[in-house]
Amino acid sequence: MKKKSLLILAALVLVVAAGVGFYFLRPGGGNGVSTGPKKVIEAMMTCPNDDLFTEDMMSVIGEGVTPDPEKLQEAMEDWEDAREEWNEEVGKYFAQGCLDAFLNDSVAYSYLVKGVPVKVEKMELLERQELESSGSEKVKVTVNVDGAQETVTLDFSLDGDGKITFVKLAA
Repeated sequence: MKKKSLLILAALVLVVAAGVGFYFLRPGGGNGVSTGPKKVIEAMMTCPNDDLFTEDMMSVIGEGVTPDPEKLQEAMEDWEDAREEWNEEVGKYFAQGCLDAFLNDSVAYSYLVKGVPVKVEKMELLERQELESSGSEKVKVTVNVDGAQETVTLDFSLDGDGKITFVKLAA
């Protein structure tokens, strides 16, 4: 009888421990920033990162500018290489087709283009909404930009699976 009670108690403890572990390890578990938004913030706000952005990716275009076709081709190849690196680093956290939209928006490169050391110091979840088919997270990020602290808030839109659909700088 005593042995059976101990086995039942051990099984109960394991079930509770597994439930608590699942709660805190699931995307967005607990009260912290979800894994996807966290990884994206680290990628876009840790500079320099020559895998994700280099000045060679930039080329001057516009009225009165005659682009060098060779340099333009090299820049486009650099963009494609960087896109593959982004996909490898954070692609799994984005919903289908949404990584490309993120990379085509200036938010992705807003810190990488500064050309100075940038390091994430703190992330704070300000707000989380979880609906059946979508959700969102508002994250306050403190970064060190070339020795000076700066705070920015990012809004992440998420699909029902917790994958990122859109990222924007909050006003």
